Amino acid sequence: MANRQNFARRFRFQRVLQGSLALGGGFNLLLGVLLGLAPNAALGILRLPGPVPAFYLQVLATLAALLGCYYLLAASDVRRYSGVIALAIAGRFAVALTLALAAAGHAPARGLWVLAAVELAFAATHAGSWWSIRS
Repeated sequence: MANRQNFARRFRFQRVLQGSLALGGGFNLLLGVLLGLAPNAALGILRLPGPVPAFYLQVLATLAALLGCYYLLAASDVRRYSGVIALAIAGRFAVALTLALAAAGHAPARGLWVLAAVELAFAATHAGSWWSIRS
């Protein structure tokens, strides 16, 4: 009976991990597309100061979209892509810290706090659910 309960618990956490990776991947993909196609709108939605040189936004958009695709790939098979998931967790924590430090240094960049909170929430969800299926 204990094995059955353990299996059910791991399965639930695996589904949470798959869902959070898919949601995080979709978020990054959407952010990348928005930054690439409508950079001024993205800056306005996030309440970030502008203008930012187009080249930097294009690079950021490409990287965000690429990461989104990696997360979607990892969501399709969490056991096979566990290395990608470990990097996703570390990367999300690092991005959350970087955004929080940037927001603390720039009073008009309130949108960075929102992005930092989103990144931290994804990192914590990924880490908690991934650790639960690995242990």
